[in-house]
Amino acid sequence: MSHIEITRIFGKKTIGLTFFLGATVMMNAQEKQSIKGKITDQNGAVVPYASIEFNNKTNTALSDASMSDDSGSFALNLANGTYQVVIDAVNFKRKTYEIEIQGAANIGNIVLEPETSKTANNSKSSSSEKQIAEVVITAKSSAPYKVELDKKTYNVGQDISSKGGTLHDVLNNVPSVSVETDGSVSMRGNSNVKFLINGKPSSVLGITDDISAALKSIPADQIDRIEIISNPSSKFEA
Repeated sequence: MSHIEITRIFGKKTIGLTFFLGATVMMNAQEKQSIKGKITDQNGAVVPYASIEFNNKTNTALSDASMSDDSGSFALNLANGTYQVVIDAVNFKRKTYEIEIQGAANIGNIVLEPETSKTANNSKSSSSEKQIAEVVITAKSSAPYKVELDKKTYNVGQDISSKGGTLHDVLNNVPSVSVETDGSVSMRGNSNVKFLINGKPSSVLGITDDISAALKSIPADQIDRIEIISNPSSKFEA
């Protein structure tokens, strides 16, 4: 066998080995790992039904989302890589940060900060003004349902029928909105609508398999308003 033939054979084997190693590395990078964690508040109390999004920084196809259960825990499978984590929960500030996934891991507790309640602040302010001025302030009554050009707003706190109920009850009280037994929500038969709860996109409607249970687990008194976008633009997409 000539030197040229030996060189050719060796070159082919090298290319094949390089391709095999490259494919192996790629398969390992795409292999998904079990990622677990828990959502809590600053006092260590669990936060159920918070939405948790893991957005892959280089490949959106590897992104995934989950929802915390009754104990605040969540679990999902992710490929190795860098992710932007976005957590949303009713009455809490949105939390965003980056994390590097390099194998299966329990990332521990993710602590959320409480969202400042404008209603509570306004109530305290009004109370102080009453004491100083020594006058009686009578709240103006207004309809709980407001129609605007691009959205419809339902002010939960102004609807007595929603007192003591759940998010499921609140949605049932919104005109033209239907909640099916499986928890699916539509407006006049159209399911392509976006719901904002306290000004934030609601991931409750779509992440969990048991949407009905999730809707019935969120107290109505945690909700100030619900906005329904019947023709959502890209800025409302999760």
